Amino acid sequence: MSRADRRAYQRMTKNRDPYALPENAAVKARQARLEARRARAATTATGPRPSSSVSARFLWWTIGGALAAGLAGLTIAWPGMPGAALAGVGAALGWVALSVGLRVMGRRSATRR
Repeated sequence: MSRADRRAYQRMTKNRDPYALPENAAVKARQARLEARRARAATTATGPRPSSSVSARFLWWTIGGALAAGLAGLTIAWPGMPGAALAGVGAALGWVALSVGLRVMGRRSATRR
């Protein structure tokens, strides 16, 4: 290596840690993907929300919770059958009303900001 090459190399590596591992292209690519994903998440979080309030996750949460609440209402009031069925249906409808109400309130408060 000539003196000029050595000086150019020293200028290039002047602010680097001499004991650090060499940079890996795969690590750089992974970091670039992570930064791009974070940038996309930041723009979608601050951007306009979708017009639909119904997502697959919300539906699963509402239906699963309604089934669990209905079963809990049914088992609590079990010995009297017509009342137990009504209690189960009432608990399930209460869960659906609560989850939809909270979703609507959350969407309204997000649009007022």
